[in-house]
Amino acid sequence: MTSSCPNCYCGNTTSIYQSALACTQNSAWGASCCQCIINHASTANLYAVSFNATNNATTVGLWGISSVQWEMCSHGKPPCSFNANYLCAGLLYKAGGNTWYNFPACQACSCCNQS
Repeated sequence: MTSSCPNCYCGNTTSIYQSALACTQNSAWGASCCQCIINHASTANLYAVSFNATNNATTVGLWGISSVQWEMCSHGKPPCSFNANYLCAGLLYKAGGNTWYNFPACQACSCCNQS
C-alpha cells in the first residue's frame, strides 16, 4: 500500500481486520486464496487505499476493490466500510464464475481461477 495517493477515499485511518474472520463470511470462498487476496491487497487494513499509476486505478478496502469495479458493485462510490467491501467482493467473485478472477491481487496469489 502506498501512503501517498491522489485521493485517499477511505481516509488515513488504519483498522486491521482478521483476514481469517473476514473470509469465513462467505462459505464458498476458499480460505487460503481469500486470505492471500486480503493480505496482498490491503495487509488486512479495512481502510487501505492504493493508487496504481500504471492503469490509473485505485483499490480500496480489505479485498482491494478496484475503482474500475466501483460502478458495478457500489454505485460508483469507493466501498470503504467492511459491509460495502464485502458486498463488492461477493459480486466480483460471482461475476468471475465463483473464482477470484476479478480481484487485482489474484495473480500475486495464484488464485485467479480458484474458488
